[in-house]
Amino acid sequence: MPRCGSCLSDVPEGRYCLACGQALPASSEVPTRLESLSPVLSSPSVDHGRFVPGMQLAGRYRIVAPLGKGGMGEVYRADDLKLGQAVALKFLPEAVEQDERRLALLLNEVRTARQISHPNVCRVYDIGEVDGHHFLSMEYVDGEDLASLLRRIGRLPKDKGIQIARQIGAGLGAAHEAGVLHRDLKPANIMIDGRGRVRITDFGLAAAASEIGSSEARAGTPAYMAPEQLAGKAFTVRSDLYALGLVLYELFTGRPAFKASTPTDLLRLQTSSTPAPPSSVVEGLEPSVERAILRCLDPDPALRPSSALAVISALPGGDPLAAALAAGETPSPQLVAAAGESTGLPHRVAVAALAAILGGIALLLALSGQRQGRALARLEKPPAVLAERAREILHDLGYTERPADSLAGFDANDAYLKHLSEAKQPQTWSRALARDQPAIVRFRYRQSPRLLERINVGSMGDLFSDPPPTLPGMAEVTLDPQGRLIAFTAVPQPICRSGKDLPDPDWTKVLTAAGFDPSALTAADPLWAPPLFADRRVAWTGAYPGAKEIPVRLEAAALAGRPVAFRVAEPWDLTEEQKGKGSPSAARFRAGSLVGTAVFFIAVTMGLIVALRNLRQGRGDRKGALRFAVYLGTVRLLWLVGAHHLSIDSEADLLIGHLAWSMYRVGMVCIFYLALEPYARRLWPRMLVSWMRLLDGRFRDPLVGRDALFGCLAGVALALNGALCIWMAERLALAEPAPGRTVWTLESLRGFPQAFASVLGIHVTGVLEIFFPLMLLLLSRIVLGRTWIAIAITSVVGLVISYDGSESVVLHLVGFSLSACLFWVALFRFGLLGAIVTISVADLLGQMPLTADLTAWYATPTLITLIAAVGLALWSFRASLAGHPLFRDAILADQAPA
Repeated sequence: MPRCGSCLSDVPEGRYCLACGQALPASSEVPTRLESLSPVLSSPSVDHGRFVPGMQLAGRYRIVAPLGKGGMGEVYRADDLKLGQAVALKFLPEAVEQDERRLALLLNEVRTARQISHPNVCRVYDIGEVDGHHFLSMEYVDGEDLASLLRRIGRLPKDKGIQIARQIGAGLGAAHEAGVLHRDLKPANIMIDGRGRVRITDFGLAAAASEIGSSEARAGTPAYMAPEQLAGKAFTVRSDLYALGLVLYELFTGRPAFKASTPTDLLRLQTSSTPAPPSSVVEGLEPSVERAILRCLDPDPALRPSSALAVISALPGGDPLAAALAAGETPSPQLVAAAGESTGLPHRVAVAALAAILGGIALLLALSGQRQGRALARLEKPPAVLAERAREILHDLGYTERPADSLAGFDANDAYLKHLSEAKQPQTWSRALARDQPAIVRFRYRQSPRLLERINVGSMGDLFSDPPPTLPGMAEVTLDPQGRLIAFTAVPQPICRSGKDLPDPDWTKVLTAAGFDPSALTAADPLWAPPLFADRRVAWTGAYPGAKEIPVRLEAAALAGRPVAFRVAEPWDLTEEQKGKGSPSAARFRAGSLVGTAVFFIAVTMGLIVALRNLRQGRGDRKGALRFAVYLGTVRLLWLVGAHHLSIDSEADLLIGHLAWSMYRVGMVCIFYLALEPYARRLWPRMLVSWMRLLDGRFRDPLVGRDALFGCLAGVALALNGALCIWMAERLALAEPAPGRTVWTLESLRGFPQAFASVLGIHVTGVLEIFFPLMLLLLSRIVLGRTWIAIAITSVVGLVISYDGSESVVLHLVGFSLSACLFWVALFRFGLLGAIVTISVADLLGQMPLTADLTAWYATPTLITLIAAVGLALWSFRASLAGHPLFRDAILADQAPA
């Protein structure tokens, strides 16, 4: 059988050498791809060529010895006298030095190879010219190419083959990460140095996918082309992976996957048959190696692996993530997602975790009764009953007009809660929760002769100030949970008679509605100016019927003989309003606003700069950032469910307002995610494995399920820690913290849509708030260089910020320390996904109203909370089992089919 004059391979009859692509002597056709010369050949026994040893070129390079000569040029070993290191110089053949196409290929090889920096890619330094001869300088590799090695020894041992295969895949993956397609991967272009390290060479045909036209699709070596490349179709990353599969097949078996005499026959074989399984050629080959190779050789590009890194991860015993970190690289999101475990949790562990979650939630419901349950127990009347009571009071006071729209909800007595917190006496909380008056939670009702159209259409929680009470006929009533009047205002008509000629209103109705006996009150001089214009003012002093030790002051005002304002003022109201506490001066307010705005703009600007820099350097995870941002934006948009809806044109404004806020969230999340995530991926890539898989849509991945399951467990433990701290404070007579509450706590009591929106709001807010400690942790780690120091600094900052002065310092220190430990364990043991689930579950169980009495009217938020928390735990539990059945029928399992 004749041999190829270029690579010495045996060739059947035909016009081309299928090993290197060189045209056979009998053919006058121009080869599809001339053999590209590797920087080092296996034997230095060649003629001296144009340059003899000892010659100096360009005043910098001294020729040591010729390394090889072929169709693509001559390669010499030389010493770089300027840097004092060995290099390889590659010259174009003399016959084609003036060929513009060949010169363009040489320039392209330099330009393309310099974009890639990886230990498994041969480094190309520069291009030069001496006496009209163009050459490129590259890394000198003391070894031989893989084609020569395979001709010499047949095939590599399995262990060595896996080691070499990993390095080839890593180098090819680095090229793909830089946006470069090799297009001529073959054993002759893979060098192995004396230490067994791989270098991929010859990027003369390499290019970006967008630069490859249909006329250039067939450029390369036919024997190592993918079917779509032989057919002249589009060349993609998966085309390079097909060539990788052919190289690996030859690496492990010592023979090519397909044997054909012409490219046409080769294309037919590739598309109509499958190569012999490598295990049929080599005994004892690991099944995972065979699967990886055959997946690369699938004729359908869509069925091949998505990346070279995915091929590496499929090889036995490989840890490409550790290899990338050891090489000083930032691993790609795909590499991070491919790392980590793929097996499910043992059944006993998963069941134990789920049981602990359910038991913790049950214990939390019981402990919630120590405070939150007792406060909710005072809410005996549902909102519909209290709203009807408010309308009755308005009717009795002379406001009989039928309203066009109304709103109702619960509000906290903030001044009273602040007073209880500052008292720092445990018995104060217990006494306050055990009595009806003063009320910790109040019910508010407002009505209007026109529809209550929002001004800030995208905001939540400001129903009683937006729109402002300026329209004549608007009225608002505040009641305690038993339906007693606490405050009342009504906007009068713009034209009315003078009250001087009209009798005083019947204040007895007002006082009786407030639950006071008029005979037990003492008339007093009015102190407060009413919020609306009035021509009559009256006041009384007394005490709550149910709490004689608490003095109160009742203020009322009337216009034209009809009440327009009333309030029950408690002692802490007097302290706050008379002394002006909590009301900063205009200068302080402007300064605070200016500082806050400046900090916001500086943070966004810096984040945008870093994000753009990461994108330019190819480090930003565009897909992950967009998916995460769109998810949070979509959940934010769903807050619309709990808004006040009207069947008018303003409903479109409401949608636009919420959509605008959603787009704002999308933009902010994209900026900060692109700015911070690459650094976290470089420093703590294993923290992001399950997170990357989740963003990739792998919702049933066992690692995703495991981290989410243990995140649920940590979240329940975090919520229990807060409840136990309150329980311990009561037992040890320590000052307790103020009840944790947000806008969602009482918003959820308004009805099912609002409770559903509250769950979404708590989740989005918790996810966004986790960015602050992660940002501080990351910056501290980058500056100080030690993770444990960064954790300590972040924890101290969180300890100081979270202390509001209301609780015992010892209690706060112990509680915060336990919470911080839970959070850091969740973050570093179960990753970012585990930490996000931890905060989401803890906030959900800590902010939503919880009660053990599921028959109460206010049990709806509790049921929604339980459905969300338990549902998340069950999904995580099922995913963590990796699809294995929870129960096994031992009898049927032992029966084998006949």
